[in-house]
Amino acid sequence: MSKKLSLTVLVSLLVIALLATGYLALQTQAAERDAAEAASVSETFYRWYLAYPGNPFAEQAYRESPLVTADFVAEMDAEIEAMRAAGPGGADLVLCAQDIPGEMRYGTATVEEGKATAIVQEVWNPGTTYEQVHEVEVILEQVEGEWLIDDIVCPLP
Repeated sequence: MSKKLSLTVLVSLLVIALLATGYLALQTQAAERDAAEAASVSETFYRWYLAYPGNPFAEQAYRESPLVTADFVAEMDAEIEAMRAAGPGGADLVLCAQDIPGEMRYGTATVEEGKATAIVQEVWNPGTTYEQVHEVEVILEQVEGEWLIDDIVCPLP
């Protein structure tokens, strides 16, 4: 192989490597941005929900939020109807509890194939020996470029 051809191949491989590295860096930045946006939507929703004047679950306040999907609203509506038919009792399916936690902690999100999972920690008896932390999974979906809450998965008892 001639020196000129070897140099051309070497330069071509270097350019390909640089392009691939740049592409991977852009993909990583986009994934990190998506994860941060999804976590922010989750936190914003819970802060709004907890500040709601009244009982946001019983009053179906989630229907007012621009941060949830239509499927989420339909699923929550169906759950509330089933609970009402069963009689008194039941838990708030957004909080996964009957009471409001003493503290909320908002974590990061992970993104995979157009879906994100954000972890919200509900802290009961914070700062005491009886402190308990329950992790709620908030599943988000990208709809028209925006992250929206599509499901809330309560921890097993």
